[in-house]
Amino acid sequence: MGTSGYKSNTSESSGKQDLYSDKLMNEKDFIQNLVGNLSGFVYRCNNDKDWTMLHIEGPFKSLTGYNKYDVISNHKISFASLIHEDDREYVTKNVNDALEKSSRFTIEYRIITRDGSVKWVWERGVGVYRDGEIKYIDGIMEDITQKYSAEAQIKLLSRSVEQSPVSVVITDKDGVIEYVNNAFTNVTGFGKKEAIGQTPAILKSGHQGQQFYQEMWETLLRGEEWSGEILNKRKDGTTLWEEVMVSPIKNDKGDITHFVGVKEDITEKKQMIDDLVDAKDKAEESDRLKSSFLANMSHEIRTPMNGILGFLDVLQNEDLSDAQRKHYLSIVREGGNRLLSTINDIIEISRLEAGQVTLNETSIDVNDLLLYFRDFYSNEVAKKDVTFEISNQVKAKSNIIVTDKTKLESILTNFVKNAIKFTSKGFIEIGVYSPPGKIVFYVKDSGIGIPEKRKKAIFDRFVQADLDITKPHEGSGLGLSIARGYAQLLGGNVWLESEEDKGSTFFFSLPFKTALEQPKKVPEKENGHDVITGGKNKLVLVAEDEENSYLFLKIVLTNHNYRVLWARNGSEAIKYCQENHDISYILMDMKMPVMDGYAATRKIREFNPDIPIIAQTAYALSGDRQKALEAGCNNYIHKPIKKDKLLKLLENI
Repeated sequence: MGTSGYKSNTSESSGKQDLYSDKLMNEKDFIQNLVGNLSGFVYRCNNDKDWTMLHIEGPFKSLTGYNKYDVISNHKISFASLIHEDDREYVTKNVNDALEKSSRFTIEYRIITRDGSVKWVWERGVGVYRDGEIKYIDGIMEDITQKYSAEAQIKLLSRSVEQSPVSVVITDKDGVIEYVNNAFTNVTGFGKKEAIGQTPAILKSGHQGQQFYQEMWETLLRGEEWSGEILNKRKDGTTLWEEVMVSPIKNDKGDITHFVGVKEDITEKKQMIDDLVDAKDKAEESDRLKSSFLANMSHEIRTPMNGILGFLDVLQNEDLSDAQRKHYLSIVREGGNRLLSTINDIIEISRLEAGQVTLNETSIDVNDLLLYFRDFYSNEVAKKDVTFEISNQVKAKSNIIVTDKTKLESILTNFVKNAIKFTSKGFIEIGVYSPPGKIVFYVKDSGIGIPEKRKKAIFDRFVQADLDITKPHEGSGLGLSIARGYAQLLGGNVWLESEEDKGSTFFFSLPFKTALEQPKKVPEKENGHDVITGGKNKLVLVAEDEENSYLFLKIVLTNHNYRVLWARNGSEAIKYCQENHDISYILMDMKMPVMDGYAATRKIREFNPDIPIIAQTAYALSGDRQKALEAGCNNYIHKPIKKDKLLKLLENI
């Protein structure tokens, strides 16, 4: 009986264990199926700095690219290292704050996957405590990258509409306004609260008739887009022309639920068109633009030329040795004539392509040419932390070449001026070498260099190498195009080598030709100084924005017993005239910044109708004299100004 009882108890115990095992298996299957159906994975980890994973179930690999056994117990990599470095501090703080309060945490952050891509995850977790101390963290994590992308796209579209420079209006199917963007309120004057609930009829100006709007609605109700121009009315009653496009919005069934209108204010555009229609004809407009272009080009070139040729006359009267005088005069006069010839070169650029530019070949001493460029630009280079070097690598007997001197100097001038313009420190080198059958000139600098993407376009017209520099560099963008045209005309070519932030070298080649005759040598430069004597007599106000031009006028005037006051623009000229009642004459440059000479002259005439004003201009175009006289000037002198002519004009005015 005892044995029988033993067997009975054992059988009963075994049955209970089987039931318990079945229950555990069912619960395990239930949990596995539940986890398998989750969009993320569940985990248990230690509460340490690496959040060492102890258990992971679910699509961990599809999210991170790592096998779960790579991170469990930090076998190959810790989970903490997967968190984006910009988000680690945020994650740590939020988890620790929640654990300290024994509460759940819910966070969103970025992880770096195995292939280096970034994904957004959503995580919820809770601490597991034993005897009041946290032992583990249990949680779930899901991939929400698509959700973030969708939200980002919605935000982008919303911001694009809200910040669009054109007006956007959304109405329901009956035309009642449900949304307007900021541009709509800015253009029409109606606030959002004023517009929403109204219909677009609040903008009607009465210009378009009922038939116009009826046809528009018929088009829209057919499910088609409508576009056109409408004269609308703002809240304050003023009118504006708008270019409007309205589109129906349909649901999945194809039924119209809303209308969206996009409107652009074209009032100024319409006015511009009307102004052009009122003009006499396109030929007159073209002629006006051409004259303006020629006037600006004339000013930009003749003004510095004025200082050079002006100093020529001054130096002839200074206490210099014959050698000094001849050397200075040869440098200054040659530079002035070269600049003057550049005017014709720029005007003739169109003739290059037409093949109408002629050549005038002469013998040139290459060594003298290089020395001339070094001497001529030495003062300009000295203003910077830059050295100017010469490298002549041709044999002495090859120093004399035959080519067009004006064209050759124009090419070198463009290269040297660009080098000076874009080099703030380092060096500039002008040199020449002679491969078989050719002679190659180059200008090398340690300047800002040229980006790779700009190199192909650098010799095109109106193009500068660096379009992104903070401070714009002066220049028409024609120089290198002219250089290429001249080089090709002379039978050679141009090219460059450059590396951004390390400098550039511009080359041009010419065919080597035997010398016709030995050119006369320019005497070497000697040291000397200008002696300027002055006296005190009548006060002359010189309104001139170019310092070289002002210095020339100052020397001429002070040497002939005039006092000189300098105004750098028209506004300063007006101010000095009001403050200095002893001014006897005004030399007024007609093109200056801030306020030009024409406007300044008219202002001065309002409070001083008698003071003599002499217009000085670099335009030298027909009609300038009459324009200056009409502005209130007593007389007119054009640049380059001749000393004797100026003094005679002052004496006789």
